[in-house]
Amino acid sequence: MEVRRERAGRGFQTKAGAGTADGRLTKAEWDRSEAKPGEALGIRVQAEGLDGKRVVYELEREERGRWVTVARWDGKIDKGKAESRYQVPAPGEDARRIGALVSAQFEDGESFAAAGETTWAVVRATGLDGSALQFEMQREMPTGQWETVGSAAATVKSGVARAALPLRLERKR
Repeated sequence: MEVRRERAGRGFQTKAGAGTADGRLTKAEWDRSEAKPGEALGIRVQAEGLDGKRVVYELEREERGRWVTVARWDGKIDKGKAESRYQVPAPGEDARRIGALVSAQFEDGESFAAAGETTWAVVRATGLDGSALQFEMQREMPTGQWETVGSAAATVKSGVARAALPLRLERKR
């Protein structure tokens, strides 16, 4: 389910997604119609038959005749409602940048480096140039827990981020 809030004229409009076969969003509203830079706005969502389900909030603004997403975050329906807040950026701050990860792969293909060696991960992204991405490789342990076996950070440049992941694992034979 997705809740979209759009600035239009003097107030905010609400679009509540249609829902699922099990339930539906019945109402979405801001706690007030305007906010100054640096202030927080509350948003409330009401739903029927969706307790425990995820709700996605999306905030857009109009730029040159097109709606552009400036913030997106998740919430959860509990007892027929979900409440959240959006912090309007203060003067001089940019709104959080929205982009998308398009693909991810290992340069080594399906044969990974041995323990103590390095494997390379590559991510292709749109709208994230200049953003730092955190890469983390995990494996499932026999207990069902997940263990991190390699991590690194890289910056997206020209739509691509590439990171070296030193592997801390024992190779299975």
